Amino acid sequence: MRTRLSPEVAWFFQQFGIAAQYLHMQQTLLSPAAVPVLVPWNGLLVFGSWLLTGEERTGFSQPIKPLRSFDPRMPLAAPGAWEIVLRVSRMQIGDFIFAPGAGRLADPFTESPGATELVVGLNWYLNAWIRMQANWERLWFDRPVQMGATPAHRIGHQDAILLRMQVAF
Repeated sequence: MRTRLSPEVAWFFQQFGIAAQYLHMQQTLLSPAAVPVLVPWNGLLVFGSWLLTGEERTGFSQPIKPLRSFDPRMPLAAPGAWEIVLRVSRMQIGDFIFAPGAGRLADPFTESPGATELVVGLNWYLNAWIRMQANWERLWFDRPVQMGATPAHRIGHQDAILLRMQVAF
């Protein structure tokens, strides 16, 4: 059995946008001992963006068409569209997945019941079809998690830099 509630809200004004979403989900999972366990998840995210070069949109799924597509011969006069993005998110899983006994789904010494993430990004839309994206992501765990075979591999946070290129057609 699974139930899910996930309302969201978004607001846009000229080149600014902000959105928030909440998630509550309950799902029955089977433990390794085949004992059914009802597991709740709760999550939240807040996301914002600012189109630095003046473009506007009415939704986050709307494609961005630069006012002036990038031209390498005139990069200052035709820069494409530039966007700064920020996201904060949180996910929490019910603590009883760590309960001792046949219903245990996770090890409390190697796994965390929750995490918080911060993402800061820069998007560059060269034209209506090509986007370059650079994100720095930091993830904080509620409890250190085991990422290797020895206790020295326990981490409380994790950082990532992600670079992407998207071609839409």
